[in-house]
Amino acid sequence: MNATASTAQQTCPMEAPREEVAAQQERTIVISTLTIAELREEIRISEDLRDKCLEELKEANEHHNRTVAALKLRLQDLEISRLIHMEGGVSEGVPNPKKEKYRNMKLHHRQSMAKKEVKIQNLKKKCQEMREEMEEFRKGAELHQRTQNLEDEAAWYQNENPVLQQKIESLKRQQKWNLDQTRQVMGNHSALLGKKGFLEGKLASQAQELGNLAMERSGLLGRIAYLEGKLAEAEQAKARQAEVGLAGLVQAIRLA
Repeated sequence: MNATASTAQQTCPMEAPREEVAAQQERTIVISTLTIAELREEIRISEDLRDKCLEELKEANEHHNRTVAALKLRLQDLEISRLIHMEGGVSEGVPNPKKEKYRNMKLHHRQSMAKKEVKIQNLKKKCQEMREEMEEFRKGAELHQRTQNLEDEAAWYQNENPVLQQKIESLKRQQKWNLDQTRQVMGNHSALLGKKGFLEGKLASQAQELGNLAMERSGLLGRIAYLEGKLAEAEQAKARQAEVGLAGLVQAIRLA
């Protein structure tokens, strides 16, 4: 028995460092999780800024290309007009085959450029649709990869820290118990509030009844005072009559 007691005394002090190690591991996991979340958020913001810059650069490049194409078209029109004026001479109203030829070339050139512009716009539209599809695919793949990484990380923590996992489950059960207790207390509080309201209503009703009784009492006291006043007046009148009768009797006796 002494050996068993000594063994228990030796193993009990080890529980505290084990809990401290588990707590330290838990804090490290929380800090690592927060750091990973912050890094991922910074990466996402950087990727958004990069995509925005690439989009602005692409728009600027497209605007530059459109400006260059328009300037080239204008330069070609000016060159054709210059050739027409050079071949047209000074005679007005005189048919000139070369002038008609250059005009037809100018018209054909404009029609060809218009068709090419339509084809370019269609190709740009298709490219934009393909970019959007690729972007959706990339986001889906990235989300799948992040999910897989989180699952791998969770599995690693679960496998490497069974004590911490047990503690987390215990904390979850404790939290659930606390929530149940809170709900029970709130229910009891609501019941007490309802009972309090009922008692306050009953007290108000009794106070109303007391007020009515007090009013009735005041009315009765007023009625009693009025009757006492009438009674006093009647007694005074009776006394006066008695005094008058007595005086008459005395007068009659004197006369007799």
